[in-house]
Amino acid sequence: MKPKVYVMMSACNGEKYIREQLDSILAQNYVDVCLAIRDDGSQDNTPEILNEYKNKYKNINVERGKNIGYAKSFWTLLLSSPDDYDYYAFADQDDLWEKNKLAAGIQALQSNENDSLRLYASALNVTDEDMNFQYRNEFKKLRPKFGSAVTRPRLSGCTMIFNSSLLSICKKMDIRETNKACISHDALVYISFLACGGRLTFSRKSYIHLRRHPETVTGHGKSIFKRVSSVLDIFTSRKNEAQKQVTFIYESIGDCLTEENRSLCTDIINYRSSFISTIKLCFDRRIKCGLFSVDLTDFFAILFHCY
Repeated sequence: MKPKVYVMMSACNGEKYIREQLDSILAQNYVDVCLAIRDDGSQDNTPEILNEYKNKYKNINVERGKNIGYAKSFWTLLLSSPDDYDYYAFADQDDLWEKNKLAAGIQALQSNENDSLRLYASALNVTDEDMNFQYRNEFKKLRPKFGSAVTRPRLSGCTMIFNSSLLSICKKMDIRETNKACISHDALVYISFLACGGRLTFSRKSYIHLRRHPETVTGHGKSIFKRVSSVLDIFTSRKNEAQKQVTFIYESIGDCLTEENRSLCTDIINYRSSFISTIKLCFDRRIKCGLFSVDLTDFFAILFHCY
């Protein structure tokens, strides 16, 4: 029997590329796909395109809502997803999936049959807007540990596949409240998975072509200047973001965390309580992500109580 996969897509003003992506998802081999799409307040012809596909294919569900941003939109889909699918996945509106994208990830996950929590992610083939290959992002020096992911998650949600056990944990949280919107949908899935003791299944092969174009909202579509600016935002618009994220996770699913990660949570939550606690976290290897520039930035962010 083919594995049943529930694919979640948030769409917004995606008329230019969305047909190609929808076709690539519907063409997946060796799996039964249900594609749930939430239109996040599109102002172009995206809703009409989605309705066209919904009327043509029985395995597509479409919901139209007001614009709340892609992270909250994806989380709306996650919270309303059924619990009886074998696997779950995120899809962006403007990429292109190879036909074995889901099957390859599921095959890798099934090799970890003793793990109750399962999460797969992979490298990315990054292209320009016309799908001309530019480079492969293999997330070198990746450290799939809870503290490292809090510092910088790095992985892309469009490559992720996870099981219902992880879905159940994620459903205990809701980032749609204004004061909880300090973390993206895919980062929360990844960080929560690691916090609960999950072991990441990662492939350096890529079965997805991530399209970079001027309207791309994730980091892969940004210039070097904008990426550097986003890192330095930790001292301004993203001040205390890591601490807020950890507090949110600890308060929401603290009973699911490993003892080691629960201890790290309390260290991060309380690091500003004393000078000694601050210095200890500055040099704490558990939160190092392996990228020198990011780790150095976070060293000073902790020192100046911005982490």
